[in-house]
Amino acid sequence: MAEVFLGTIRGAEGFSRPVAIKRIQPAMSATPAFASMFVNEARLASLLHHPNVVGVLDFDRDEQGSFFLVMEL
Repeated sequence: MAEVFLGTIRGAEGFSRPVAIKRIQPAMSATPAFASMFVNEARLASLLHHPNVVGVLDFDRDEQGSFFLVMEL
């Protein structure tokens, strides 16, 4: 249903931070109900702040229109 990748956020002056990127598989992106659940997951997860819960750093669409979450690693 989703894939998780290792990524890196890069910023000014050599700043970098490892992150996890969760992306809906392309076949599932075409299903409106599943895409809606992923949006709700992102919305709810971004509200949670606890040491045992991974924080959401970003939520967007890629060039193909698939949603993805950028999370703490």
